Amino acid sequence: MHSVTTFYLVFCCFLGGALKHISYEDLRKCILRCDTSVLTENLLQSLIQYIPAPDQLNRLKEFEKEYDSLAEAEQFAISISGIKRLVPRLKSLMFQQRYGRSGQGGSHTISHMIKDVGK
Repeated sequence: MHSVTTFYLVFCCFLGGALKHISYEDLRKCILRCDTSVLTENLLQSLIQYIPAPDQLNRLKEFEKEYDSLAEAEQFAISISGIKRLVPRLKSLMFQQRYGRSGQGGSHTISHMIKDVGK
Protein backbone atom coordinates (compact mmCIF):
# COMPACT_ATOMS: atom_id res chain seq x y z
CA MET A 1 0.00 0.00 0.00
CA HIS A 2 1.14 3.50 -0.71
CA SER A 3 0.86 6.78 1.09
CA VAL A 4 -1.96 9.26 0.74
CA THR A 5 0.38 11.51 -1.26
CA THR A 6 1.00 8.81 -3.88
CA PHE A 7 -2.71 8.09 -3.99
CA TYR A 8 -3.38 11.79 -4.52
CA LEU A 9 -0.99 11.94 -7.49
CA VAL A 10 -2.48 8.84 -9.09
CA PHE A 11 -5.97 10.11 -8.39
CA CYS A 12 -5.24 13.38 -10.17
CA CYS A 13 -3.56 11.74 -13.16
CA PHE A 14 -5.77 8.73 -13.75
CA LEU A 15 -8.70 8.28 -11.44
CA GLY A 16 -9.86 11.89 -11.57
CA GLY A 17 -10.32 11.66 -15.33
CA ALA A 18 -11.94 8.24 -15.26
CA LEU A 19 -14.32 9.22 -12.48
CA LYS A 20 -15.48 12.64 -13.63
CA HIS A 21 -18.87 11.32 -14.69
CA ILE A 22 -19.75 9.74 -11.32
CA SER A 23 -19.98 11.08 -7.78
CA TYR A 24 -17.83 9.56 -5.07
CA GLU A 25 -20.93 8.35 -3.25
CA ASP A 26 -22.17 6.65 -6.44
CA LEU A 27 -18.76 5.03 -6.92
CA ARG A 28 -18.89 3.83 -3.33
CA LYS A 29 -22.28 2.26 -4.08
CA CYS A 30 -20.82 0.64 -7.21
CA ILE A 31 -18.09 -0.94 -5.10
CA LEU A 32 -20.62 -2.16 -2.54
CA ARG A 33 -22.88 -3.55 -5.28
CA CYS A 34 -19.92 -5.06 -7.16
CA ASP A 35 -20.99 -3.17 -10.29
CA THR A 36 -18.45 -4.14 -12.95
CA SER A 37 -20.14 -1.98 -15.57
CA VAL A 38 -18.54 1.04 -13.88
CA LEU A 39 -15.56 -0.62 -12.22
CA THR A 40 -13.41 -1.50 -15.19
CA GLU A 41 -10.37 -3.73 -14.89
CA ASN A 42 -8.01 -0.75 -15.32
CA LEU A 43 -9.83 1.27 -12.67
CA LEU A 44 -9.84 -1.64 -10.24
CA GLN A 45 -6.15 -2.31 -10.84
CA SER A 46 -5.28 1.32 -10.11
CA LEU A 47 -7.41 1.40 -6.97
CA ILE A 48 -5.86 -1.81 -5.67
CA GLN A 49 -2.35 -0.64 -6.39
CA TYR A 50 -2.56 2.88 -5.01
CA ILE A 51 -5.29 3.03 -2.41
CA PRO A 52 -3.92 4.14 0.96
CA ALA A 53 -3.44 1.55 3.69
CA PRO A 54 -6.43 0.91 5.99
CA ASP A 55 -4.79 2.78 8.88
CA GLN A 56 -4.30 5.84 6.66
CA LEU A 57 -7.92 5.65 5.50
CA ASN A 58 -9.01 5.48 9.14
CA ARG A 59 -6.93 8.57 9.95
CA LEU A 60 -8.62 10.43 7.10
CA LYS A 61 -12.00 9.75 8.72
CA GLU A 62 -10.97 12.24 11.42
CA PHE A 63 -11.31 14.99 8.80
CA GLU A 64 -14.81 13.99 7.73
CA LYS A 65 -16.28 17.17 9.24
CA GLU A 66 -13.97 19.22 7.00
CA TYR A 67 -14.94 17.20 3.90
CA ASP A 68 -15.76 20.19 1.68
CA SER A 69 -12.40 21.86 2.31
CA LEU A 70 -10.36 18.73 1.50
CA ALA A 71 -8.76 17.93 -1.85
CA GLU A 72 -10.69 15.62 -4.16
CA ALA A 73 -8.44 12.64 -3.47
CA GLU A 74 -9.02 12.94 0.26
CA GLN A 75 -12.78 13.33 -0.31
CA PHE A 76 -12.79 10.18 -2.40
CA ALA A 77 -10.67 8.30 0.15
CA ILE A 78 -13.06 9.30 2.93
CA SER A 79 -16.06 8.20 0.88
CA ILE A 80 -14.65 4.67 0.42
CA SER A 81 -12.97 4.39 3.82
CA GLY A 82 -16.04 2.85 5.46
CA ILE A 83 -16.19 -0.10 3.05
CA LYS A 84 -15.27 -3.23 4.96
CA ARG A 85 -12.59 -5.44 3.39
CA LEU A 86 -12.13 -2.89 0.62
CA VAL A 87 -9.01 -4.27 -1.03
CA PRO A 88 -10.15 -7.93 -0.98
CA ARG A 89 -13.47 -6.78 -2.47
CA LEU A 90 -11.67 -4.87 -5.22
CA LYS A 91 -9.43 -7.86 -5.92
CA SER A 92 -12.48 -10.13 -6.20
CA LEU A 93 -14.09 -7.70 -8.63
CA MET A 94 -10.92 -7.59 -10.68
CA PHE A 95 -10.80 -11.38 -10.79
CA GLN A 96 -14.40 -11.37 -11.95
CA GLN A 97 -13.59 -8.79 -14.64
CA ARG A 98 -10.53 -10.69 -15.81
CA TYR A 99 -11.81 -14.26 -15.74
CA GLY A 100 -15.59 -13.98 -15.61
CA ARG A 101 -15.79 -13.21 -19.31
CA SER A 102 -14.07 -16.43 -20.28
CA GLY A 103 -15.85 -18.55 -17.67
CA GLN A 104 -18.29 -20.15 -20.10
CA GLY A 105 -15.65 -21.14 -22.60
CA GLY A 106 -13.26 -22.20 -19.87
CA SER A 107 -14.74 -25.65 -19.33
CA HIS A 108 -14.49 -26.36 -23.06
CA THR A 109 -10.82 -25.35 -23.04
CA ILE A 110 -10.10 -27.41 -19.92
CA SER A 111 -11.73 -30.50 -21.39
CA HIS A 112 -9.55 -30.15 -24.49
CA MET A 113 -6.46 -29.84 -22.30
CA ILE A 114 -7.42 -32.98 -20.37
CA LYS A 115 -7.88 -34.90 -23.64
CA ASP A 116 -4.50 -33.68 -24.87
CA VAL A 117 -2.79 -34.83 -21.67
CA GLY A 118 -4.34 -38.28 -22.08
CA LYS A 119 -2.81 -38.68 -25.56
